[in-house]
Amino acid sequence: MTKLSWGRQPLTRWALAALVAGIGLPAQAQETAAANAGGWSFALTPYVWLASLNGDVGAVPGLPKVSVDADFGDIIENADMAFMLAAEARHGRFGIVTDLN
Repeated sequence: MTKLSWGRQPLTRWALAALVAGIGLPAQAQETAAANAGGWSFALTPYVWLASLNGDVGAVPGLPKVSVDADFGDIIENADMAFMLAAEARHGRFGIVTDLN
């Protein structure tokens, strides 16, 4: 697979970083508007973790280490399901927060 470069980092890393930075902005704006109106306010925020693995792994002392190199694309191809959602409900000074995976 050919990767485009921008400087020293692959372009895909820059695009993913921009995506992660902007995901929570719309949810934050909605929560602020509801909090100013008084009463109950609710917020649902889907989110994503982007991970890759690179290095040597050794589970048992005395056995040789195994080299691991899996980028984000490899991990996502082998995932059965991934869904993450943070939910929040507030009323005055009381609130309930949960994190669903």
